Amino acid sequence: MVQLGSRALSASTMRSLKFAADLGTAVLVVFLLYAGRDVLIPFALSLLLAFLLSPVVNWFQKRGLSNLSSVFVTSAGLFVLLMVGLVILGSSIAQFATDFPKYKGEVEKKIESVQSTAEELGQKLERAISIPKTSLKPERDSSSNEQVDGDEPEPGGIALSKRRERDGKVELSPEIPWQSLLGNLANVFGPIGTAGLVSVFAIFMLVHRDDLRDRFVAVVSRGNYVVTTEAIAEASQRISRYIIAQFLLNSSYGVIFGTGLWIIGMVMESERGFPNVMFLGVMAGLVRFLPYVGPLIGAGLPLLVSIALFPGYTVFLTVLALIVVLELVYNNVLEPWLYGSRTGVSAIAVITAAVFWGWLWGAVGLLLATPLTVCLVVLGRYVPRLRFFVTLLSDEEQVPPSLRAYQRLLAGDLHKLREMFLEQSKKKSDVELFDEILVPVSKRILRQPMEERPSPCELTERFQSVLRDQSITSFFQGEQEEVPEIKVAAIGSRSNIESLLLETFSKAEVALHWQLESSGEIPEGHAQAIVKSDPRAVLLLSLPTGGMRQTLFWIRALRERGYEKEILVLRPGKFRRYDDLLVAVRNAGATTLLTSFSQTRRKLKSLVQGGGV
Repeated sequence: MVQLGSRALSASTMRSLKFAADLGTAVLVVFLLYAGRDVLIPFALSLLLAFLLSPVVNWFQKRGLSNLSSVFVTSAGLFVLLMVGLVILGSSIAQFATDFPKYKGEVEKKIESVQSTAEELGQKLERAISIPKTSLKPERDSSSNEQVDGDEPEPGGIALSKRRERDGKVELSPEIPWQSLLGNLANVFGPIGTAGLVSVFAIFMLVHRDDLRDRFVAVVSRGNYVVTTEAIAEASQRISRYIIAQFLLNSSYGVIFGTGLWIIGMVMESERGFPNVMFLGVMAGLVRFLPYVGPLIGAGLPLLVSIALFPGYTVFLTVLALIVVLELVYNNVLEPWLYGSRTGVSAIAVITAAVFWGWLWGAVGLLLATPLTVCLVVLGRYVPRLRFFVTLLSDEEQVPPSLRAYQRLLAGDLHKLREMFLEQSKKKSDVELFDEILVPVSKRILRQPMEERPSPCELTERFQSVLRDQSITSFFQGEQEEVPEIKVAAIGSRSNIESLLLETFSKAEVALHWQLESSGEIPEGHAQAIVKSDPRAVLLLSLPTGGMRQTLFWIRALRERGYEKEILVLRPGKFRRYDDLLVAVRNAGATTLLTSFSQTRRKLKSLVQGGGV
């Protein structure tokens, strides 16, 4: 006993230590990602750019160009497109900045209108609640007029940055101009340097992409080259397709949105039109690369322009309607159709990844959230220890329907269980519903300990109320072929849950004349009644685990009382020692051993058509 207790304690301690080690590793990885973001962000951006350009480089290579020439042509083409886009975007921004002061008058009118409306509402509210008009402002202390030494700005417009306290007085020290100049230069040249570093990294990865892949496989695979190569190929394919689809969608969104603004301007304000539609369209397409927050940013600017430039609210509401229609079409039709299973990441995982990577790396993290999450999902598919990434992030169904049905049964959410059955009935046939959901749930009910709550009897009653619901019953009945009827006696070998399954199955096989026998009672009397009724076949349902003794006893009781026709034993599941099980039931007198309801349907159909064993 002491040894068993020490072993159990040791196993518990080892699990705790393993969990602590995994948690510490996760915290360390997050810290390293945050601490090394200055290096990792350019590297991740360059890797993303290399994924995007790799299909283009491969296309040029297939046309006869060398690897270096393909990379050069692709990079040069991308550089030219970026320069043209920046020139157009820069001119649009300059024009927008020039025109914006013209909107000042309309903005002031809108602000005054809102303020007057708010004041009127405040006065009405004040009169409604009868608040006495008393001054709520405290009397101003005469001493407040005194000024503290050093509070006045120094002459000459010198910027002030520091305050020092000396002898009870506050002294102000001027900011050094060259420090401000260096800060501005850093703000300007920092992104330029990052863009240059990303470009160098991306070109290097494109030129040496095959060599880098081979080296990565050699380091990571540990001899398993096939699995590692498949993982890299799957990740590359998913990310490339996702980026290309996103680029096409966002580009088309910008074009359609800009065209829509131009049409709105021509129709509603033909004299001046909607200003800077090219700039607004390009911005709307660009910011959509940032998940969730991007569309909000892209919608805010044109709405601001429409309410600032045009009198009234007609243009504003029209632009708002255009944005709503485009978002509905893109989010509910085009994106699911184009993205589809390209990423393999669930919607909730995309949101969580956007929050996490945005917190970790800012705007760049939002841009890289989906590709990085795709890499984690693919990694989880091929590395057993990282399988939890697939469970948490993948769009594949990780919890089987049978387990979800059993959880709803335990919780007593019977209406949700009915809804789930009806939803699954649209995807599966009736026998598939039996083999994949009803049978596994029944097995779990049988394994439920009697002392626990809910007990197996309570779960059986809940399950019975669901299966006898009119909507579920009508599904199992369905449309059946008109064939000659034969009588089949159905017996649950040991439990009421087996009888419930047979009762439900009999509704699906309406072409048969069913004789249902209750289980859990002494078989001799029932066996004699079955022999007298002379059915064409007897179907014995025996759910594992356990129950074989009762099943064999039923078979012997039927044979001893002179029943000579078919005895079918249905033992649902997959068995390692199937041959031994088959020998046991045949030695007892059974004719056939079946392992699924689909096999049972085929066997019964052959009996109806006059076949046999």
